[in-house]
Amino acid sequence: MATNEQEILVLSRTQLKEVIREILFEREKEQQFNRIYSYDETCRLLNISRLQLRYLIKKGKLKRHMRGQISGMSIYHFIQQLENK
Repeated sequence: MATNEQEILVLSRTQLKEVIREILFEREKEQQFNRIYSYDETCRLLNISRLQLRYLIKKGKLKRHMRGQISGMSIYHFIQQLENK
């Protein structure tokens, strides 16, 4: 038989505030990237040159939404990959 045991996690008030702050920060970051960026905006955001940007598009690291525009979620996932390395 399966038992329905619930795991209880005890956090202090400061730890709870920190967890909530991290979650809200991640949501805010995702909302920021939920739009389309021009090549110039993308270069400024990632601090790279247009040549480096074209290379990342060619290698499939960033995805073009339309000609001259980069998907914000593509940038978000690219940054997440860099943070995980």
